[in-house]
Amino acid sequence: MYGGKIGLPELAVVLFVLFLISLWGQIFHKAGYSRWLVLLVAIPLVNVFVIIWFAFSKWPVEIELERLRSNAGSPTR
Repeated sequence: MYGGKIGLPELAVVLFVLFLISLWGQIFHKAGYSRWLVLLVAIPLVNVFVIIWFAFSKWPVEIELERLRSNAGSPTR
């Protein structure tokens, strides 16, 4: 019977999952999205669609870069 103790393999899995969650959170943050999107990555099947959407959508960082580049040629007021 399980005594409620967490062994080394379980602890390793939990730490690895937390590490992956923090990585995804950082990736979303650097792309210009909220880190809370990481919760969608944790849901089976939903995560596949989130990753596809994330890969093929225009990121907020890209939109801001395009805006800055288009304003770079115009004179400042």
